[in-house]
Amino acid sequence: MHLTRTELEVIKALSHGENSHDIADSRFRSQETIKKHIKNAREKMGAKNIAHLIYLALKQDLINSIFVVLIFSQALPTDDRVGGDKARVRVPSISRTGRVKETLV
Repeated sequence: MHLTRTELEVIKALSHGENSHDIADSRFRSQETIKKHIKNAREKMGAKNIAHLIYLALKQDLINSIFVVLIFSQALPTDDRVGGDKARVRVPSISRTGRVKETLV
C-alpha cells in the first residue's frame, strides 16, 4: 500500500475536523478532486468509511494526531438521562494506542 503525499495530507486534514469542502477550499482544488483522493486512500487502505480510514492511518502511524470527536462521528443517542430531560450522547474516539472507546457526554 502506497499513499500519495496528497492522500496523506487529506487524511490528516480529515483527522483534524476538516470536511471535503474545507480541504478543497484551503488547497484551491475542487471538492470532487478531494473526494477522489479520499476514495483512493480508502480503497488502498481497505477502509469502510472515513472514520475507519482515520483509525487505520492512526494505527499505522501515518498520522499522529486525531480530532477528539471522530469526523462525521456517529454520536449515538442513548436512553440515559442527565439532570432530568437532557439526553446523554455516546461519542466514539480513538486513543493514541489506536483503541476505540466511547465516552458519554
